[in-house]
Amino acid sequence: MPLELRAGSTIILGPQIGSNLIVHLEQPLMPLEVENLKHGLAAVYIEGIIEYTDIFKKAHTTYSRFMHHANNGKIGTSTALVFCPEGNYGD
Repeated sequence: MPLELRAGSTIILGPQIGSNLIVHLEQPLMPLEVENLKHGLAAVYIEGIIEYTDIFKKAHTTYSRFMHHANNGKIGTSTALVFCPEGNYGD
């Protein structure tokens, strides 16, 4: 069963354990925004920061950027996200 998280939450994950984050827009997309998404003229970006301490008590931070774009599946039915070419780094 996937674990659902809310922004700003703290959990402990063991090795090879995944989690999901459900993201809600503050307001629905406007019709023009939806059309631009469908035609590949726009994308939805999700950025995240993961802060953790490893087994040796060393702190790490990982930055991730994902996008939802017409190339990744049908807009409005697919919720697939892919990594962006930039914005993904960590120590």
